[in-house]
Amino acid sequence: MLIVESNCGSSTVLLAASEVNPRNMVKMAYTLKDNYGQGFMSAVMLPVATQVDQDLPGVSVDLTAELRWFFDGPLPTEVWSWFTRNDAGLVEHRCDTYRLDERLDVGVKQRSGRTLELKMRMRQPEPSSVADDVNGRIETWQRWSPADGLLSLDDDAVWIDIDKTIVKRRFRTDGREQPLSNQTRAMTGDGCDVEIAALSMNGQEAWTFAFAAFGELDTHRDALGAAWRALVEQQPRPDELRLHIGRSYGYPEWIARATDIPTPTQDDVSFSSVPE
Repeated sequence: MLIVESNCGSSTVLLAASEVNPRNMVKMAYTLKDNYGQGFMSAVMLPVATQVDQDLPGVSVDLTAELRWFFDGPLPTEVWSWFTRNDAGLVEHRCDTYRLDERLDVGVKQRSGRTLELKMRMRQPEPSSVADDVNGRIETWQRWSPADGLLSLDDDAVWIDIDKTIVKRRFRTDGREQPLSNQTRAMTGDGCDVEIAALSMNGQEAWTFAFAAFGELDTHRDALGAAWRALVEQQPRPDELRLHIGRSYGYPEWIARATDIPTPTQDDVSFSSVPE
């Protein structure tokens, strides 16, 4: 039995073990906000996710710890050259279509306009320093792809296209780089993907720099640090890459800021788990 304590609405929510599954996780994310506040999902979803049966035929499920920063304007040439030196990285051009939503802890998109994906933030963002001058907020996300069987989308949902040119590199927890190809994109073992991306949305240019650590949870922070050290070992980071915490957030929040979607306030919640 799971018990959730909240400072708004009813004080206790009980979830029987039989209710813990991906479809009900999605329902909780989209229907309990009105009763328990925006912070409800982030407080409970990671513990709940550990009990979810992820044996979903044909569905890829990834849990990542992500640090991401966004910047206005075109991607600086200096950053592109630094990141892609010696022809490093896998380059991808695509257009992703995102559903506009005031939620900051749920992302729904159609990858390349075809594959429906769901990402849910499993806990509140945590301030983190990968290095002395690399400060951001770690967000733990779980992704289901494809997510057609998990979501029921309204016909009147509003979507927005984001054109992306992405360069991605992958590092293992010891800092060794693992070359990427279209055949080796799956997140296996422990490691960290690092990417830069040039973005275009509604005529606005922007760019992003991000880490996504994957594998066992207790390796995520080490993987983030190892990836950064490997990047700057051969060549210092360019001055144009200023990684401050004020620019650190995920795609849902960036889209909300860029499109002036009202963002909800967070409510204080606490989580505890007791045997059934």
